[in-house]
Amino acid sequence: MSEADAILKKAGLYMDDLHRLRLLAPDAWETTTALSEQSKEFSTTLDSFLGSSQSLIKTFEEVSN
Repeated sequence: MSEADAILKKAGLYMDDLHRLRLLAPDAWETTTALSEQSKEFSTTLDSFLGSSQSLIKTFEEVSN
């Protein structure tokens, strides 16, 4: 670790691979990014389930009338 990295870390700042200044530690950043991706996948799955459920409810309503 360079002296500059040590000074930044002491201040609670980090540099990423592209030399962008970050407020989160690299491991926290990776975890946050992974959680964001998982949330997007969950949301897509939930939207699909909602569409299927609405279709099933509509079909049941048509059959019951």
